[in-house]
Amino acid sequence: MKLPLFFTKVSDMGPEPILSDLYPLTEQHSPEELESLLFRLSAGYFNVLGHYIYEYSGLFGPIPVMDLPDWLAYIFSFKVTDTSLEDPRLNKQANTLLTLFVHKNEQQTFNFMRYYFEVALKKIFSEITSIEQINEDLIRHVRDSLREVAQEFVIEEKSGMVTITKRVHKLVNATHVVAIFERLKDRKKKFNALLTGTESLSFLLYHLVMVLFDYLSLYNKKKKTASFYDNVIQIEFLEIQEALKQKSLRQYDGILLVFPNLPSQLKDEYKKLYKAWFQKISPNAPISFMLVVKDEDISKVEEKDDSPYSDFVEELSSFFPTEQLFSRPVNFFLVHPALEHKTLEPFNFLLENL
Repeated sequence: MKLPLFFTKVSDMGPEPILSDLYPLTEQHSPEELESLLFRLSAGYFNVLGHYIYEYSGLFGPIPVMDLPDWLAYIFSFKVTDTSLEDPRLNKQANTLLTLFVHKNEQQTFNFMRYYFEVALKKIFSEITSIEQINEDLIRHVRDSLREVAQEFVIEEKSGMVTITKRVHKLVNATHVVAIFERLKDRKKKFNALLTGTESLSFLLYHLVMVLFDYLSLYNKKKKTASFYDNVIQIEFLEIQEALKQKSLRQYDGILLVFPNLPSQLKDEYKKLYKAWFQKISPNAPISFMLVVKDEDISKVEEKDDSPYSDFVEELSSFFPTEQLFSRPVNFFLVHPALEHKTLEPFNFLLENL
């Protein structure tokens, strides 16, 4: 997805393009032609949104692009502080548009993914408060974030129906865990490992604690807690029934949910409990789902073949709050006791996303 884009704002004199990266459109137009086009598009799109009178935020489109019949425009509207504004009616606040050009060949994919793109854009621009923050770094961040969202999903069309599923990823280098521990030891971290049975409890504790034994400060089997680096990093292990009783989960920096096998737990009563529980998690906490696969599927795990478990991942995704699922780091991992190095991958994912 190429995604040429430009930013424009309402200035004292009217619409004013402020920054753009228009490759590959630059191959078709001279700089003078592009400058003229951006001024005309800016005025037109502000008129479409009525931004001289009303204020709307969010993602809009598609809208035709004058002089570019093969392209469509999607517009993300937001507001930032702009101390250069002198018109008292603007109150130093600039209505601003990010315009994304999408080629018509990619329109269908963009439309399927537009909700997830909008969530990503809202997350990015919730941290953009000043006009000075609109720079080349922001352009790269926007483009990289949207491409990453697009790569996270598989779109399948069968019999007139479209299915969008989140890819199952595997981290291949679990040895990074210790290095990340070193970087994190200057601030306290807590991880809530939700365990759905005694088998998964012993499996995870054995491999996690034993691999990191040299860094272990305290291990309390009764309380199911482990601390590392003089208690700087704390991990708590809870059965699912215990975890569901927690009044607040926002104190935890990372969540690990472990399924000991293809679970029968995903019945209606568990779905209701999980939905309520997920609402309590900190909106910024990364979540790692860990599924212990059957013995006959060890070779598939090593070959990174998740086909026997794709339905489970899709079902689990379906009752997780959609906006939370796609606005935070979330990943699914297949592991097996015979593949010890795989045990650290879900934990490594949590650490890398703090």
